[in-house]
Amino acid sequence: MLGALRSARDEGTVLNLAANMVVFIPTFGCYRLAAAEGERPLPYPFSVMDEEDKLAREKLEQAAKAIGDLDDLVQAVRKSLAPAKTWQRQLLTDLSQVDRLTQVLRMTLSMGRAAGEVVAATEQLLLALRVAQLHVSTGRADQVTRAAMMLAGELGSKIGAALA
Repeated sequence: MLGALRSARDEGTVLNLAANMVVFIPTFGCYRLAAAEGERPLPYPFSVMDEEDKLAREKLEQAAKAIGDLDDLVQAVRKSLAPAKTWQRQLLTDLSQVDRLTQVLRMTLSMGRAAGEVVAATEQLLLALRVAQLHVSTGRADQVTRAAMMLAGELGSKIGAALA
């Protein structure tokens, strides 16, 4: 039975074995055995994610939440600005760049690219956020816009810390 489980693990299949209805379920790079219909999960060497996998998963979840929050904030600021003044037009241009780089980072993460590509996409996003913050801080932006860009910078820092 152990040989069948190992070969199933390698192939990523689901097994339905005999009377106790054991189901083999692949989960996020690790594998576990679960009993069907409310029974307790059965112990198996592949059932426990090691600490590195747990930390990596937590960091990825933190980064995903921060990316979503940043995207929501950028969209809200873009909708609230009218391109009447020079600083508003410049900020809209900067926020468009941040929005584009956020999408690039999301795609890089979802496609499972190499760590170097993820770091490069993160650095580009952080640079675009710093440029937008610089334009807001040296321009005639109102306090609400400045506060929103400070929050965007903090979210960018969280993303950078989670993906570094």
